[in-house]
Amino acid sequence: MERIMSIGITDNRVIAREQHNQNNLIHGSICSPTVGLLRLRLAMTLLNRFILTTFVLLNVLFLACGFGGGQKPTDEKDENLNLPLQDGTVWTYICTHEDSADSFVLVKVIDGLRQFPHDDSTTMNVWYPEEELWLFQAVGDSSILDDSTAVKDSSFYLDDGDYIWMGETEGLLTWLGMDPFFCFRVLKIDSDIGDSIYTLIERSSAYAKVNVSFTSIFTEREDVFTFAGDFNDCVRIEGELIKTAVTNSNPPDTLMGTTVNFILWFADGIGLVKREEFNIISDSITVDSIMTYSEELTDYDI
Repeated sequence: MERIMSIGITDNRVIAREQHNQNNLIHGSICSPTVGLLRLRLAMTLLNRFILTTFVLLNVLFLACGFGGGQKPTDEKDENLNLPLQDGTVWTYICTHEDSADSFVLVKVIDGLRQFPHDDSTTMNVWYPEEELWLFQAVGDSSILDDSTAVKDSSFYLDDGDYIWMGETEGLLTWLGMDPFFCFRVLKIDSDIGDSIYTLIERSSAYAKVNVSFTSIFTEREDVFTFAGDFNDCVRIEGELIKTAVTNSNPPDTLMGTTVNFILWFADGIGLVKREEFNIISDSITVDSIMTYSEELTDYDI
């Protein structure tokens, strides 16, 4: 009887051990290393397939968006601006001025190089090149463009191929015994939308000090419609020109204090196609702008 009971107990232990091993096989217990290894290999295979699939999908999306050496999207435009600088290039504009009820014609012609040495009475935050392409401009007939009759109030040249510069004359500077011509940077050739440039000119004499600053911002590209035709993707520059002059007396007297706001449009391969100047009038309630001068291209010979 005792032997029978012992055998029965032994059999029950064997059955319990086999059932425990089967449970381990089913649940992949660490007690079954073969099954654990198989599960690990299966997981690694699935992970590799997931990584490969993800890589393929990302490459498809990358190429579809025009990257990775594909062609540049057609609606994307190079921001570089190419302007004609050949001697004899002519632009003709129709202009309006706040002091005149009638419009008038303005002709601008590139007429060779001029030397403009830096003078000792001037300091600038960046110096202009001493050799410049000079832009004569005169009202009416381009045949009157010569040194004695042309109105030299604008220059147009490149600083080492990097910048577009423009210039103006200020009559008060002549009266103060200073060089009346000053120039400022308008646009960097390879600039991007949102880029800004600041130019500061300071001049002094025994009697007065003059500060001229110009800030320009490349705000956007837009289409411009003129009498000379329609120009697409023009570079729009918004600028602010501030001119101040005070005496050297104590206390100083103010001789000049003006602020002029500009909008300039440049067309690639053509140059300046439109220009507007206006004053900002503001009070505690409203801000208004009054147009004081404009130029619109009517013809050109490049």
